[in-house]
Amino acid sequence: MSHTGFAVLFSVASAVAYSAGALFQARVPHRESPAAGLFSHAFGRISLLLNGLGALLHVVALQWGPLILVQPFGALSIALSVPVEARLARRRTTPGERHGVALVLLGLAILSLTVGSSRTEGELLGTGEAVSVVTGSAVVVAVLTRAGKGKGRGLGYATAAGVAFAVASLFAQAIGIRLGDQGWSGLGRPDSLFALLAVGPVVMTGLLLSQYSYRYGLSGPLAASTVANPAFSVVVGLLFLGERFRHGYSGIMLAAAAAFLMVKGILMVT
Repeated sequence: MSHTGFAVLFSVASAVAYSAGALFQARVPHRESPAAGLFSHAFGRISLLLNGLGALLHVVALQWGPLILVQPFGALSIALSVPVEARLARRRTTPGERHGVALVLLGLAILSLTVGSSRTEGELLGTGEAVSVVTGSAVVVAVLTRAGKGKGRGLGYATAAGVAFAVASLFAQAIGIRLGDQGWSGLGRPDSLFALLAVGPVVMTGLLLSQYSYRYGLSGPLAASTVANPAFSVVVGLLFLGERFRHGYSGIMLAAAAAFLMVKGILMVT
């Protein structure tokens, strides 16, 4: 199997775990604070385990494929959650939901054909670049968490969570590549130490932000987070990691078409 095949395989497995984790997380009672609910309620603890499994599979996927390929597969989690959520609500999926899921899957299929096959095509962030990404994302998160009211506030928290998870994936990829290329000695480099120290707090920030967002429902916040994560990742991958789309301008146009289909599909199912 090619590098792209392994990246897609582990990305799909990760999306399954994340989708299940989101379904459990959305059912944590909101009478508790987000942090308390995640650790004290049974559904919260299950969601943490599933999110941990999803993160592990996600890190493996990042060792086989570039960020701009792996991150968009997070959209699959919302496509998977639709039939499960409908079954839990004892209803049939609507034609619009089925159409939306089909568009997400089509967009992912097109995207997988436009991205380079190996993660080694990109470069790792230096310490200065990593600090710049963290600072910029912190500003974005601060703005998003203060924007809107009611459901709009929930979408802001969810979008901020997507940005946080994208940054966490970036650091997890760097740690995994250093381990694979240089062994444990690679983690002694300044950029690796920064990634090690940052990845845990960034992941927890994302989990808490998503928990806040689920106070306003599941579908809308999950869609916002699902769109924000790959969007931010693609920007970082193209600007900082040297990742590129195949086939020149034709590949860029195909990737843009894939992104349009995925976003439209996500909006349709929510």
